[in-house]
Amino acid sequence: MLTVFKDWRGVQRGLMALLVMVCFGTSSVAMMEMTDENLDNVVGQSLFTSNTATNGAFTYYRLGIDAEMNMNLNINRLALGCDGAGATGTCDIDINRVRLHGISATPDTTPLDGAFNDSGPSTDFMMRRPYLEFAIKNAGTAATREVSGMRIGALEALGGMSIGENPDVNNMADDTGITTISGYMGAVLTNAQMTNVNATPCWLSLGALCGLTATIATHSQALTLRRSTTFDLTGMSASAIGLSLNNTNLLGQPLRTIHRIDVAGNAALTLPTKDFFISVQKENVVWQKVSDGTFASGSNPAAEKGWWMYMPQVQFNNITTNQNIDIPFASVIGGVFGAAVNVAPVDLQQRPADNCWGTLTFC
Repeated sequence: MLTVFKDWRGVQRGLMALLVMVCFGTSSVAMMEMTDENLDNVVGQSLFTSNTATNGAFTYYRLGIDAEMNMNLNINRLALGCDGAGATGTCDIDINRVRLHGISATPDTTPLDGAFNDSGPSTDFMMRRPYLEFAIKNAGTAATREVSGMRIGALEALGGMSIGENPDVNNMADDTGITTISGYMGAVLTNAQMTNVNATPCWLSLGALCGLTATIATHSQALTLRRSTTFDLTGMSASAIGLSLNNTNLLGQPLRTIHRIDVAGNAALTLPTKDFFISVQKENVVWQKVSDGTFASGSNPAAEKGWWMYMPQVQFNNITTNQNIDIPFASVIGGVFGAAVNVAPVDLQQRPADNCWGTLTFC
């Protein structure tokens, strides 16, 4: 019995050797030592991931979740960094009635009729691979080590952000939403029109340049906002009845007139935007772009002291204004030859989508 057992063990070893030869051929197979750098680049199937990076005096420690988070979220008022070091009474970020929902949610077209006529949140706001990260200064020295900043973000985000209220789309006075905001926004304006554009006085053109509809070409602009209440869109191209004005500016537009921001990487709203986050820091901190590992660049400025919202690409689609826009006749003629044409603020006629259940007006 003992001899048979030994023979069977030998057969097993022979079969294992044959299997190895079939799988790997006759080449020698050996274990390879992996360095810490190699191990850092290995991604497994763990739910939680960690990452460490260094840039200048800062070391960054990031804890991520290798998953997709879907949500419908309502915040009655998002007020961050109010009455801070400057004691000004102004907030770094102060936004009323924030709703995070899916792209498909549409606004109520008649909010004053007492009914709810929007589609509701049939889809969710998506955040892929969310994370929490800390920026540590002098990480290698126990005596001077300190936390300089913290951020919450995601590798990718896709969804709609509805803000505030706009009962009368032809009156800016009733708009509520963004009171102040600090951060960076890569804004893309697509399919925008301004109706009732008048080159005044109208009699100079015998009425030919009054009541026009001007189409705005797709326009991209980076906005750096510092407790801002207004924003400017400059260098836009507008065309009407064959006239092309390539240096059109919308100046001093109140941020409270923005009621819908689509967090998406394309105008079709099918691709997510990358590196979406909100942070707080005691000094200016350059955060790493999670998508490509880079630090400071033109589209990744330092997050400034206080609270900071980073939205590298957002979409403003299908904006149409109906209010009268009066531009001096001389400015219109000058604009044909490249001179600046400045447009006064208007109600952008956006309305937020409700993100509530049942008859609740806000959750």
